[in-house]
Amino acid sequence: LREGVDINQAIMILAELTFARYFYEQIGVEASETSANSHQVAEEVISTIRTVRSFAAEKRSSRRFADAVDIEQRVAGKEALGMFGLQL
Repeated sequence: LREGVDINQAIMILAELTFARYFYEQIGVEASETSANSHQVAEEVISTIRTVRSFAAEKRSSRRFADAVDIEQRVAGKEALGMFGLQL
């Protein structure tokens, strides 16, 4: 009976490590992409501020940036929940 428990524990640890590797790779890529996207939106708006202002597109540009940051925050939340789950 004791050997069965040890084997089950080993299988669970191996499964957790496999999941953790996959999770960290996937969430890392997603976090990098969303962060880069929000930075790109900010850079585009700042570099073309005169054009944005001349077309009275401040609200639209602000909404674009807010949407990008919201997505980035959701990914960060997934990452935090995943890290919390792996530590249980």
